[in-house]
Amino acid sequence: MAAFGYAELHLLFFMAAISAFRSQSFCQSISSSKKDFGSSRAANRQQKQTIKIKTFDMKNTITLVLVFLLPFLAFSQKAEHRNLENKLAIQGYDPVSYIEQKKAVKGKKEFAVNVNGAIYYTSSEKNKELLKKDPAKYEPVYGGWCAFALGDYGEKVEINPTTFKIIDGKTHLFYNKFFNNTLTSWNKNEAKLKKSADQNWKKLTN
Repeated sequence: MAAFGYAELHLLFFMAAISAFRSQSFCQSISSSKKDFGSSRAANRQQKQTIKIKTFDMKNTITLVLVFLLPFLAFSQKAEHRNLENKLAIQGYDPVSYIEQKKAVKGKKEFAVNVNGAIYYTSSEKNKELLKKDPAKYEPVYGGWCAFALGDYGEKVEINPTTFKIIDGKTHLFYNKFFNNTLTSWNKNEAKLKKSADQNWKKLTN
């Protein structure tokens, strides 16, 4: 049996539900016609019943469309908050290498992994499989934006992918340009900045 992804299964459910509602409406219309056939009063009731059925069918169709779209809107929102350039995350650096190799390693396109709309380049087949297996473990916090900027003044700021720190098993990235290494500032008051960054990130993403 072919393996279906989340989107494919959701689409199949959506199509089946639409078909079921249409079938229900069709059967109700036939039943109504058999009961009321033969008199003008019955014909009027049939017409009203048909209108009600169509209205019911339309409302439920709209509801199903919204239910179908919600997961994709959620994915779009997630990707929107990430630090991406043409869908590419961390400027092509391998998110797995920060944790497993303890260093920043440039990834390769042939080892790319799509995580909810964000493209990550890993540096090897092994790292690719690790990312696919547990993306939450390897994705950088705060959508890949500068941790110091989020903690200090709650803004999304670009990063230098070679400037990072692992805190509680998670990758934190930092701006480092024009003689301004924000990791140095972060280290001076990490506890306070970390708490503030967590709070500001929740505000930005909710």
